[in-house]
Amino acid sequence: MAVGDISIDTFTIGSLNATDPSQVTLVGFNIYEDIFNILGPVAEVHLGDTNDALGQFNITGSQDQDVTISFSVPQTSTSATYKFKMSKNKDLNDQSDQGKGSMHSKFYTFKFVSPESLLAQSNVDEKSYSTTTAEIAKDILTNNFKTTKRVQIDSPTNGIRIFRFSQDKHPIDRLKIINTQHVSTKNKSSCYVTFQTLNGGNQVYKITEFEELFKQSPVATLTQTSTLGTTGTTNDNKQNSITWFKVEDSFDVHTRALNNVTQKGYDATTGTNNVKTTPPAPKFTTLGKPLYNSTSNPAIPSAHSSDAINNKTPTGLADAKANRLKFLAHLSQNSADLEIMGNPAITLGSVVELVIPKKASFNNGDGESQFNGKALVVAIRHKVRPIGQSPRYTMILKVIKAGIEEGGNGIG
Repeated sequence: MAVGDISIDTFTIGSLNATDPSQVTLVGFNIYEDIFNILGPVAEVHLGDTNDALGQFNITGSQDQDVTISFSVPQTSTSATYKFKMSKNKDLNDQSDQGKGSMHSKFYTFKFVSPESLLAQSNVDEKSYSTTTAEIAKDILTNNFKTTKRVQIDSPTNGIRIFRFSQDKHPIDRLKIINTQHVSTKNKSSCYVTFQTLNGGNQVYKITEFEELFKQSPVATLTQTSTLGTTGTTNDNKQNSITWFKVEDSFDVHTRALNNVTQKGYDATTGTNNVKTTPPAPKFTTLGKPLYNSTSNPAIPSAHSSDAINNKTPTGLADAKANRLKFLAHLSQNSADLEIMGNPAITLGSVVELVIPKKASFNNGDGESQFNGKALVVAIRHKVRPIGQSPRYTMILKVIKAGIEEGGNGIG
């Protein structure tokens, strides 16, 4: 198979086999993954149905219908399997406006969502917790989201915490509350994220920190080059090539430095307000290198937290909140989008190595000093086109970098 091809091993909607051309025509599909979407990926598929197979198999858009999409890329010897639920039939086109005969050539667009997206809407209960926040998050995923996927706590949290949730508190809101209360056992930032990704080709939930994700080794080296059409180009070069690369304007300026944060609290014993300004920002370390040393940029917003004097059991939450604000301030600034050949080895939350040439006419061999280096994948669009188009399968990635070092040694 050529670079950019895909082998669709399974594509079932209820009992309908969408890979069987005698039933329907699988025109194409998209799968969208986002590290900030707790509910997991969503997908859409375009089907051609000239035999009323959708009617025969009762594919009406009912939310109780299971969807399984499994595909592989022989070039990389990797595969991916996604489990969805039918969400709705959002479009029907009989092509009559193109003069092809009314109701003889039907095209449908279906939308799929994760099972957790539907189950989290109704599985709400009243519950109290007294454990670590990571374990609370895991329990919410298991008992409120009703996920059957494995839940991995890759970065444990510190301290026993007490939470009480009423029935009117949606599971997503519960996780959002927990996410602001994490205190890490590993990193000062305590900057946590909960998301679905692939592990070994199958879906899992991860509860981890951005700093832990940045510490991973790259799963692929992606290169932007103008020599793909030359005689000596290998399939590996083509597979790992960057079709287009777009960066945010913030990449052209110095990233925001970590800065002091003012903590404001209330002492219930004396009835007074306490204001504490943290000392100079700690030097967060990611992938073995310091991120920011300067504190010359404008101050980051204040952190409002419970005063430590009111806590019988210190949690470290006040400092964790302050450090989280510092870390988030620069994460949001360093992002880029790019398109590559489809490669299921690159998953949500994995790290890639970017090799971007300089656009100037001199020192081209040194590479781009800002863009090069390690980057974290925070969003993926799997784009599968109709049969016959080349490349048929590509991925659009959004990546972020935790820092930039002059000389092409971006530190991820």
